[in-house]
Amino acid sequence: MNYSKYPLFFILIILNISIVLAGQIHDLDFSDKNIITATINERDVARFTLPYREYNIDKYNDNIIDYKLINKEHKVMIREISKNKDFARLTIFIQDAETPQYLNLGFKNIIKLDFDRDSLDDLIIRLNKINGNETTLTLESIQEDKKTGEVKLFGIAKEAKKENKLSNIVSFFRNLFSMNQTNQENKLIAGEEGKIEGSKPKIINLLAENWKITSIILVILLIIIWNRRYIKRKLRRLSF
Repeated sequence: MNYSKYPLFFILIILNISIVLAGQIHDLDFSDKNIITATINERDVARFTLPYREYNIDKYNDNIIDYKLINKEHKVMIREISKNKDFARLTIFIQDAETPQYLNLGFKNIIKLDFDRDSLDDLIIRLNKINGNETTLTLESIQEDKKTGEVKLFGIAKEAKKENKLSNIVSFFRNLFSMNQTNQENKLIAGEEGKIEGSKPKIINLLAENWKITSIILVILLIIIWNRRYIKRKLRRLSF
């Protein structure tokens, strides 16, 4: 018996197992239509290309939305179908992402994917039917002119928000006791119409416009008034 052929035989078996486990790749084309229904077997992969927004970060920090569109390839694999045939476990491979995403898709939920992480949906996946090892999915690509809402880049909007909070705090203490220039301008404009509006210190307008701060100050004043005798006794003891 010639045993020299065995290694080649085992290699062929391993290759066949790998091919079976890898499954089939289904190429989806969103260039002509934005909604595609595909029937995919367990371990199969749906591969597609979508526009990706590459934002100008410097302009974004200046509150200017500017980006260029580039195409990126993504994949959705049916990793496993549940025993009850009521949901499928998906693995999402996003181009340039370090790790894949693992999600469950059932008949009562949908999956919304944001590939460029700008808080706007790029793809919606729905589960239509499970028949044996076959899963029928509907994949809807959100067209560029249909994307609405405020752009918030992940990891960048939060940092910009902190900077805005810091500048607001600085401006608050800088202008706390300054005269309200806006009211002065209103006085000139309203004076032409026969209405007179005096200028007020900024702190008075702040208390008038922020009920939370005003409420806290009132509570503190009431506590002081309620315990005035106790406070007086303490002050007298300290004076001696």
